[in-house]
Amino acid sequence: MKYKIGQRIKKKYPFQLFESYAFDGEPLDCNWGMGCRKVVEGQSQYFPGELFFIADGEGFIDIEVLAVVDMPRKIKQRVLYKFDQILPDGVIRKSSKIYTVTIDVFNRLASNKKSAYFHEYTVEED
Repeated sequence: MKYKIGQRIKKKYPFQLFESYAFDGEPLDCNWGMGCRKVVEGQSQYFPGELFFIADGEGFIDIEVLAVVDMPRKIKQRVLYKFDQILPDGVIRKSSKIYTVTIDVFNRLASNKKSAYFHEYTVEED
């Protein structure tokens, strides 16, 4: 797939809710963080169990292509990108960090899958 500088790709992404507490146990604040909780069910001494990925909410990441760089010889192309987070409650969290990946990894990230997350997950409803 061909990518252009400045191209934006919006993909669904799972988020988990982190709660912070005071020393006396009173809840202080709730913050959204990227990713899922890993839950292992059916684990025993003889069976490793089944791994599930569970999210508390689903938001989006807005990926912006900054550069597509041709590498010398047989080294694969590199894609430089950054992304902004759109949290499940609608707040936009901007980022200026630049990531560099091979074209194959970026193709997986920007593929036609439902989500940009690399594992299948379920969204836990409250």
